[in-house]
Amino acid sequence: MPVPPIPRIVQRLGPPAAMVAGLLAWLWPIGVGGEMPVGGDATNFSIGLMAFLGRSLSAGRLPLWNDLWGYGFPGVAESQMGAFYPPHLVLYGLLPTELAYTLSLVLHTLWAALGARWAARRFGVGEVGASLSGFVWAASGFYLIHLPHQWGYTVGSWMPWAWGLARVVSRGGGSRPTLLLAAVLAVQTLPGHFQLAFQTQVGVALIGLCGLVDRQPGSTRALGPLALAGLLAAPLAAAQLWPTYQLSKLAESSRTLDYLAGFSANPPNLIGYVAPGLTARSRLWRPVAWDTFHASPEEVLGYVGLVPLFLALGAIGRGWRTDPGTRLLAVLAASTIYLSMGPYVPGFAALARLPGFSFFRAPARWQASTALALAILAGKGLDALPTWPRPGRSLRRFALAASLAIAAVVGTFELALAATDGPGLPAIASIYDRALSLVPWPDRPDLRTLMAAARTPRGDVATRASLAQEGARVDGPDDLRLDRQRFRLYLLELGETAGLLLALGLASTRLARPRRGVALLVALAVADLLILGRHRVQESAPIGPLAGLSPVLVSLPAGERLAGNLGNLPLRAGAATISSYRTLDIPALPELNALATSAADTNPYAARALRAAGASSRVLGPYPAAEASRLPAPATGRREAIDDPALTGWLYGAAYARGPGAKSSTFLAWRPAGQTARAWLVPASLRGALDGDSADIGGVLRVVEGSAPLGSNSPRPERVRVEATADGPSAILVSSLSHPGWRATLDGPGGPRPVPIRRAFGDERGGGWQAVDLPGPGRWRLDLTYPGLEVYWGLAVSAVAWALWLVAFGSAIMRRVR
Repeated sequence: MPVPPIPRIVQRLGPPAAMVAGLLAWLWPIGVGGEMPVGGDATNFSIGLMAFLGRSLSAGRLPLWNDLWGYGFPGVAESQMGAFYPPHLVLYGLLPTELAYTLSLVLHTLWAALGARWAARRFGVGEVGASLSGFVWAASGFYLIHLPHQWGYTVGSWMPWAWGLARVVSRGGGSRPTLLLAAVLAVQTLPGHFQLAFQTQVGVALIGLCGLVDRQPGSTRALGPLALAGLLAAPLAAAQLWPTYQLSKLAESSRTLDYLAGFSANPPNLIGYVAPGLTARSRLWRPVAWDTFHASPEEVLGYVGLVPLFLALGAIGRGWRTDPGTRLLAVLAASTIYLSMGPYVPGFAALARLPGFSFFRAPARWQASTALALAILAGKGLDALPTWPRPGRSLRRFALAASLAIAAVVGTFELALAATDGPGLPAIASIYDRALSLVPWPDRPDLRTLMAAARTPRGDVATRASLAQEGARVDGPDDLRLDRQRFRLYLLELGETAGLLLALGLASTRLARPRRGVALLVALAVADLLILGRHRVQESAPIGPLAGLSPVLVSLPAGERLAGNLGNLPLRAGAATISSYRTLDIPALPELNALATSAADTNPYAARALRAAGASSRVLGPYPAAEASRLPAPATGRREAIDDPALTGWLYGAAYARGPGAKSSTFLAWRPAGQTARAWLVPASLRGALDGDSADIGGVLRVVEGSAPLGSNSPRPERVRVEATADGPSAILVSSLSHPGWRATLDGPGGPRPVPIRRAFGDERGGGWQAVDLPGPGRWRLDLTYPGLEVYWGLAVSAVAWALWLVAFGSAIMRRVR
């Protein structure tokens, strides 16, 4: 009986609908499951920051200055909030922070998949293959490890749209695609964290150059439009780029070659393309497989799935000679793999001196571009699979090659252990030492030192949390050694991969029937990546206000400043934290922050440091309950123990928070005795000390303690008002980050007038205080304002650029109509 034809609408809408459904399942329970991401940078960095953006938008103002971030910081300029990114304005302007954050993750993941599907169509891939490309790209290893990073899915989701438009332009697409490409490149820049935006532009350039080399029709004429699109993107995104550029000139710059080389994909890490779990799912591997190479499993995972990798390699092997699009994608994949390896390949030092390449560390993030190229190639391979001669044999060879690669990595480690066990195998060890001498880091170890780390117990909090998440039983120190746990880890990390390789071997016998073979490979590809998605480090919790779920966050007084190890989470509760992380930073006396967060409550310097930082309290943890009860009481003030499993889970994982034995979920909140202030009246005898070295903590403490505390009023983050009555020449010292954008007006005897602001404690590492001199006795009122002129200049440039863009795009449409 003949098979009835598939309706046309099902052929057209079925594959993208299946792609969307697959991605919602990959994200589950985040999104449609009613849960939100927690843990990692999601809660420790982003959600607190986005809560500040939401409050600013609700108040009808731009977040020019974030007064809750450390000692205050330029909010728009730092870029991580993406204050001008349209989806952020809608989501965080209208919805609660946690719901907005979750919707942003879901929508950008789908947008990434739709973009990859659309780009694949521009490269000639069919409906089913293009939908597979979209799913593979959005569910790849890059998105798995960067799920906690807001910039990963927001910025990354625009990459395939730019590549697809560049493909159209490179084939003589005309002015409309050129203008759309410029708009996409600009919008991709607005969320901040510009690394993936730069990689996208490099990909666009390679698309143009490859078209020129291949002598594609219109390729010579297309280089000008592609370059024009890249140039137009800068003024269109000036609202974000200009203030960030101004901040970058002030912020700490440590972009040495070693810094730029950090978090590269070294050769052993490339096993992640076929075995994503190996060495990546337990912290016991860190000192052996990662730390030695200055790498991290949170940054290196190029996995796109075994089936997509097989299809991509098959497409390259069979289409390299005949299909320019395949050659282009193969060049993109190969070049970005090369770039992802950083200092492990020749030419890195020269490349790191070029603009763009010299801005960003973590070369492993080039694997995002690699994954996109491989995903589109996989779609091409799926389309062509029925025409391959003996595809079953090719699949068996691929499975065998992947198995041998995994065995080689495991065997290399086992041989290294054997070579250093007792007298060991000196000849073998010397070969390893010669190989380790090629590692491009000055602190590279020899083999015995490296294997000693594998035999040393690791009892730190993070490792214990990892073992709890793995379900490992820990009865003593020996259970914290890699060499004792390695066989359990092999089973944990390679079991699913072994099962999939076996399934590929069985599936190879079905590829003789093209239609069934295609369906089977698609099913295996989807199942593979869905299983991978279950291994994300990112945990989830029901969507709701995080501050209400954590007793510690509930206890934080809104508007007050504190020290601690809670990351940016206090911002969600409306509290300020002096210990915060930023991409661009102006350090504000790190030594003082370290002293304020020291665990020695009985140390009088800790309380003095808190007062000098303008902080009223400190929160540290988690501690095991038994240990917390034995800690000595502070010499002054009040200390409170707060049991907070929710916060512990966000910091170290839910499995650790509910682990056996003494619960490590107790936080100690300490509020020292004495008055807290953020402004002081500095007497004439100490005014000269404001020019002292900020590294002299004792000098800073003496100035603060020898000055009279003043009240301060801040009706909005960009304004601070301080009033003082002086007996003679003196100064007002304010605990607020020194930044040249601030302006001061002093009102007193003689009327209001602008006055210069001194950067108190003038070492370049200072910056936590500003000072204004008072010329004589009287009642004075100091108004500090941060107008954010660089933001408004950038906005003006962007407004003009977008107006011209609209005129040009409208003209292009009219020409098309005519």
